[in-house]
Amino acid sequence: EPVVETEPVVETEPVVETEPVVETEPVVETEPVVETEPVVETIALQDKILNSLSQNLPSLYAETTNYTTDYINNIFYFRPCMEDFLIPEKSILLGDKGTGKTAFYKALQNKYFFKRLVEKSQKKHINYKVLNVTNFENDNFEMLAFDEYLKDELFVKKFWVFFIWQAICNRSDFVTKTDIPSIDLARSTAQDKIIKLVNNAELLEQIEDELYELNKELNSSEELLILTFDRLDNIVKPNLWNDIISPLVKLSINCPWDMILPKLFLRRDLYERLGNLTNKHSFSARVIDLEWSQNEMFSYFLKILFLYCKEDFFEYLSKYASSTGINITQIEKKLKTKGHQHNQLPLDTYLIQPIINQFFGSPKSRKNGKIRLAYEDLYRNIQSADQTVNLRPFIDLISSAIKEQKEQDYIKKFRKESILSLVYCTSNQSRKSAVINYLTDLWNEKGNEFVKHFCEDLSKNNNIDSKYKKNILHEDTFESLLTQVRKNHKDEPVIKNSTMEECKQVLLANKIITSYMVGNKTRYGFAYLYTNYLGV
Repeated sequence: EPVVETEPVVETEPVVETEPVVETEPVVETEPVVETEPVVETIALQDKILNSLSQNLPSLYAETTNYTTDYINNIFYFRPCMEDFLIPEKSILLGDKGTGKTAFYKALQNKYFFKRLVEKSQKKHINYKVLNVTNFENDNFEMLAFDEYLKDELFVKKFWVFFIWQAICNRSDFVTKTDIPSIDLARSTAQDKIIKLVNNAELLEQIEDELYELNKELNSSEELLILTFDRLDNIVKPNLWNDIISPLVKLSINCPWDMILPKLFLRRDLYERLGNLTNKHSFSARVIDLEWSQNEMFSYFLKILFLYCKEDFFEYLSKYASSTGINITQIEKKLKTKGHQHNQLPLDTYLIQPIINQFFGSPKSRKNGKIRLAYEDLYRNIQSADQTVNLRPFIDLISSAIKEQKEQDYIKKFRKESILSLVYCTSNQSRKSAVINYLTDLWNEKGNEFVKHFCEDLSKNNNIDSKYKKNILHEDTFESLLTQVRKNHKDEPVIKNSTMEECKQVLLANKIITSYMVGNKTRYGFAYLYTNYLGV
């Protein structure tokens, strides 16, 4: 874990950055503009690697990736948290927007990926079946006509039992013995048919009996049936999650069939806002966190380099191996698994840190005289309010920094022996550019409409009083800020249909802000990731 700075901050406060934004400016007055030119060959090698990286930075906003065996074998990044998927008790997979929920979900449909996952998890002695239960592309089903039943938790639970049963009958090799007709969820008549079925005790009993019978068959054949649920925010509107998703969470946690394992891929912000789960914190042992760690983020980045320009990159690293502690032979060995070249370093700091520090070079001098190398500084610059990180803004940060370095370094000469200077990665422009796509993606999600008004108002100087542009606000000041934003957009549906407390929860759940106690008083801090964009 990175060393956390404790600038003059009250001891009980969590980590909230209070350093001025000025420190990340690319221009440092003490830095000489003219420097001795490095070896021409080294510059050519640096450029070659950087150009290859620039051309192969992934588009993490595309949902159209085809998860072929070739893609899984060569490009897909295997994460340790994926192995927890095969633990029966782990029923909920939580991740922010862009943490890879759908990528993992889609990869699970690839038999080769699942085989490798089973091998990595050392579960080859268990027979698994994976069934995709939700099928948003084909079903396009929203629960719109259940209004009178929304508060009937038993009805909603019975609906999910029906939903699971029908998916198993339609999408697996299980043959139903009932004469209950399948309901086409895409048809406008689906809701009425479902209501009649779910309220028919005799029919529902037949469905439950079949699920118990299936459970017996699975037990006899020593098989586990994993049921995956993805894009539930598309199937069920966020404002209905309390009433419709909470019963599904409870059913998954307390599943009556021990050989049938529901696995829910959920947006963390919506899960955190669920109010119909009285013992939600007790579910923590049942949750798989899909947030990226510091070493995962850098290991993913290095995989791109090893994949597309390994030979050049190793040649570059070998020039500095003796002075940096980079062990080329050991790295090459770690990139192989049973003879297979997977180009992915294990999450060991001693392997990753020196490579990252060399790639991004030395930091510029800071006013307080402290040195923070790239391994810590890059991680810090893209942290959300809870200190987790997301790949999307990180890749956008790298892309912006490459562009800035190409445009400016012939004058500023900050690059020196690095491939991409840390100075350009932590510049105001790169940090601002890093979050534009991510924030836009975030606030376009259903349920996050207030995020857009809040962030855009702060980023436009004429909409918000400057007294609010501080990275830490007292509770009354923060609530005054929320009042101002709500007033600016008082005619918008999201304002008319929400309370100030609900708006606050949206910002907290999306990690735009964090709250913490100082004594008996609440403080609110902005995520360091967004400070440049918001002008805080």
